[in-house]
Amino acid sequence: MNYENKFPRKGWLQVKTCINQKVLLELQSFLKQRLKKISNYMDVWIVKNGFQKKSYSGYQEKLEMYLASGLPKDLQHFLKGEFDLQTRLSKKMHKLFANKYFVKTIKQILNAKKIYIHYPPMLRFKYADSPGSILPPHQDFPYSPHLKNFITVWLPLVCISKKVGGLIMYNGSQKLKTVQSNKNKYWSFGIDKKNLRKYEKEQPTLSLGEALVFPSGFVHGSALQLDKKNIRLSIDFRIFTQAEMTTKPMFDCSKKAVVKKSSIKDEK
Repeated sequence: MNYENKFPRKGWLQVKTCINQKVLLELQSFLKQRLKKISNYMDVWIVKNGFQKKSYSGYQEKLEMYLASGLPKDLQHFLKGEFDLQTRLSKKMHKLFANKYFVKTIKQILNAKKIYIHYPPMLRFKYADSPGSILPPHQDFPYSPHLKNFITVWLPLVCISKKVGGLIMYNGSQKLKTVQSNKNKYWSFGIDKKNLRKYEKEQPTLSLGEALVFPSGFVHGSALQLDKKNIRLSIDFRIFTQAEMTTKPMFDCSKKAVVKKSSIKDEK
């Protein structure tokens, strides 16, 4: 199944999710609390292991040194601008996935009767002056080899302006096939920009409650976060239309519940 033909020529859509803003603001508050907690955890680990406290970007610069000293997985995610697994598994996310207006919108885009969401989703944050949190231009499918095909929904939990940078979209890049990816210090599948010269770049601004939707082969990357007073918070998740398309747990939007592979087998 190919989802690319569900999108306009430029390869992506900006949609209003109709998710209640109170729900979004509650989730925003929850993530800020979690971020403060894991930031404190980072400081404790630094002191305990004989390193000096630094700024967040200073910690990012020393990532390889910390890895050699056994940096815990949760803190590895932290230094890439990603929340820990415990936060990602919070049931607070379910209110987003089960929102009937949002589900209806995605079903219409895909012309599907049912949709599933890979679980857990990815939750990200970005401070200003944190180069290690900037994802290079990339396609999503190399990061999700367990999924046969999917679309990505990128939902910010703050308003996105040119100052609070969101995503850079490479219009028309969904026509690319698999592109050779380059591994760097932080990310495994960045695309060399020389392969993207013919694609026009666009940096959308979004109001709270709006989301970007695009197929798994569409090229996108992080815009710079220039706002030093505000943290960019976002959630991105993979959506597909058949339970058999994955080997991992998923959220069934019809049942409004997480379904594991074993239970899928039981249903057959």
